Amino acid sequence: QLACQSLQDSEESTKRKTKMLQDQVQILKDSVRKKGDEIEAARKEAVGKLNETSQFKSLKKMVSTKNDQIKQLRDRLAKYEPQAAEGGIELEAESSSEEDEQNSDDDF
Repeated sequence: QLACQSLQDSEESTKRKTKMLQDQVQILKDSVRKKGDEIEAARKEAVGKLNETSQFKSLKKMVSTKNDQIKQLRDRLAKYEPQAAEGGIELEAESSSEEDEQNSDDDF
């Protein structure tokens, strides 16, 4: 009977420890989730501040201007080389070495 009581005490102790650990895990999960939210909020704030800096605004304006220039140049190029506007210029294959040999034999 003493061994049975000891076993029951051990089981109860294990259950209490398990419950305590599960509670700690839940607390830690909540803490991690909260910190993740804080990090995301800080990231958004940093991005917002970056977008408001004069350097970023200047760079953004420069990129926009260059994009407009590229569009204009593509339009001008399309007038002179329409195939370039369709996705590129097709290159013709060079003649094979057998054709070169035949052509060189014809020269004699």
